[in-house]
Amino acid sequence: MEFPVKSYVQAIDPVCRIWFSARVTEVADNGARRRVKRTEYPSEPANWVPIADIRSKETKRICKVAKKLWPSQDPKFYQRGDKVVEVRPDGTDGDVLSVEQNDPWRCQMKCGDRLYRYEHLKEFEPRSPQTITPDKETAPQLESRQPSQSVQQSQHQATDLIPEHGTIEEPQQQTTENRDQSNTRGKKRKTQQRAKTVKVTKKVSTCND
Repeated sequence: MEFPVKSYVQAIDPVCRIWFSARVTEVADNGARRRVKRTEYPSEPANWVPIADIRSKETKRICKVAKKLWPSQDPKFYQRGDKVVEVRPDGTDGDVLSVEQNDPWRCQMKCGDRLYRYEHLKEFEPRSPQTITPDKETAPQLESRQPSQSVQQSQHQATDLIPEHGTIEEPQQQTTENRDQSNTRGKKRKTQQRAKTVKVTKKVSTCND
């Protein structure tokens, strides 16, 4: 029987889909499943794993992973559903991939239908929302739409001159009207004085006669 009880194997975690070291504790379903217990974390409960997700012990492949490509977390801890970025042969970023299975011994991840070595992947860093800055061409247009401080001050002064009934006073026009009225009054007074002097002279002439 393949992988009998008490044999040491490597199996895939049914939840996070990471390969781990384990020991077979029970066989069920005519050998279709194995109950395995983790050797690295004995406090965790045993898992039932299908025979397809079990293999013999393997030695770890030597792989050199650049720290700058994985600044936050070691790639061997990535679980199913985590995001990674493909690194092209020229060093540029490729597609964003979703991890389906992670093998720390072979230093590779399964993303879709392909297997990617750690050396050909990198950590996914979500981009922060960019703030929109006006271009050099649009900046003058935006500035021209905004009124200057002098225009704003003149507008405030104009609103201060508006009385309660809503009409704008015109001090210059009033001054000219006052001057015209004073001139007409002065002319009337002069004509009235001339008329009085004429009457007086007539009376004097009649008395002398």
